[in-house]
Amino acid sequence: MKKFAKMMAMAVMATVLLVGCGKPTSLEEALQNSESASDKIQEMATDSGVSIEVKENTITYTYNLGRELDEDTKALVVEQLEEKMAGYDDSFIAIAQGLEESTEITGITVEVRYVDSNGAEVYHANYNATERVSQ
Repeated sequence: MKKFAKMMAMAVMATVLLVGCGKPTSLEEALQNSESASDKIQEMATDSGVSIEVKENTITYTYNLGRELDEDTKALVVEQLEEKMAGYDDSFIAIAQGLEESTEITGITVEVRYVDSNGAEVYHANYNATERVSQ
């Protein structure tokens, strides 16, 4: 969880770097126009072991659980993730809010995915600047 907290702090820092990038039409464009923000996101991904991708107005954090899960184990992992992620809802909402404020782009979504070692999705949640919108 320490890596998670560090990643969250770095995400907030990356949003600050986007200020002054001009008036981009999408989050992806804002990052393309800001080498320092792109570098910071890559550093954040490397340090935390999470894959971070920005496409249009969605920033996706993908966590690899590092092993294949049978159905019983997957059900237990999903249950635990649902409990833990509820405690991080405000953090992911804050990332979406910070990105919208710093870029002046509305409709930014933060997607959080957990995958097994084969890349099969185990869990996901989506957030906008006001709430969790799906699980």
